[in-house]
Amino acid sequence: MERVSANGYTCVCGVDLYVNVNYCLFHADGNFLGTVNTSTGALTNVAALIFSPPGDTDPRLNALDFQPGTGTLFASHDNSNPSFPENYLSTVDTTTSMTPPVTTAGQVNIIGLTQSGLDAIAFVPATAAPANPDVQITITDSPDPVVAGATLTYTVTVTNNGPGNATGVFVTDQLPSALRNVTATPSQGTCSPGTFVMCSLGTIGLANSVTITITATVVVSTIGGTIISNTASVASAGTDPTPGNNSASTTTTISAAPTADHSVAAITHATAGASKLWAGTVTIEPNVKTGAHHHGALESVIYVVSGKARMRWGEELEFFAEAGPGDFIYVPPYVPHQEINANPEQPLSCVLVRSGQEPVVVNLNIPAAEEPVEVSGTDTFHKKPRGDS
Repeated sequence: MERVSANGYTCVCGVDLYVNVNYCLFHADGNFLGTVNTSTGALTNVAALIFSPPGDTDPRLNALDFQPGTGTLFASHDNSNPSFPENYLSTVDTTTSMTPPVTTAGQVNIIGLTQSGLDAIAFVPATAAPANPDVQITITDSPDPVVAGATLTYTVTVTNNGPGNATGVFVTDQLPSALRNVTATPSQGTCSPGTFVMCSLGTIGLANSVTITITATVVVSTIGGTIISNTASVASAGTDPTPGNNSASTTTTISAAPTADHSVAAITHATAGASKLWAGTVTIEPNVKTGAHHHGALESVIYVVSGKARMRWGEELEFFAEAGPGDFIYVPPYVPHQEINANPEQPLSCVLVRSGQEPVVVNLNIPAAEEPVEVSGTDTFHKKPRGDS
């Protein structure tokens, strides 16, 4: 079986005059399907119409159209027999055998009743629902490697690859635990503060991008060689057709912080037979700070010889005081603290005395308060700065 062919084209027969996609012109009357020669106007009958149900007194096809992609010819079918309703939606069989006799071509099959006076039918492509856009996210880090205690910057880029606008765009990024003091600034929209970054970016137009700049401080006590990984994810309204690019990751290597102090022992058990005291000199390089730590049960006294010292202490390092040459600083047992050379150009030189021979240092991974409270003149160890009354 094959479609009826005319002039070498695959043809579909229709009522009145109908042109199929291959530019064959068709005709149908009350009896036959035929093709029309577009050069001469000659009509060639292809197959006799066979109407169902039987008993039609004046059957005819009023209109037809070929359903794209299915090979089915639909027709409006009138029947003037008063014993039957007069109007149907039908299909017309357009297949035939290669050799006579023709057995199926021209069969008109009723689908159901239709509206009276239906003189034209047509298949119109339905408007497809707009496809959801592909929203892509990327992330980069800088610098890499980063020194412990320094600032690490992530650049997150969200791009709408289309089609159409991307609405309700939302980014999340849970930062690694080695990062503190986070800020997130988007080129559009808003971001929440904290180590779990959440950004509402709104609508991103086709082929447009939005960037989010995230900065954070690496905990200064992080061990050198540590590798941290950060993954950012994006979502938008609707189902993304390419979910594989809805998240992106980057890794960063952390280098150890520069050595904060250079100690030279003066009074020890080995040098002087001391059993309960350790004394020596300590030099802290310009603009260098230690990580948060404490010295266990030991007590410490620091005498500033030269330079500018800043001491931060408290459970969140929320207090600070500064000391210059001639000042003493007392560090009680178990108190979390951080020593800082507050001068970016000059080394800080101190004399240090501790109440024990063992160099006890307990490093602490605690968040640093962003705005520490200055303390001065409250006790004999944190005296008022010179010149204060």
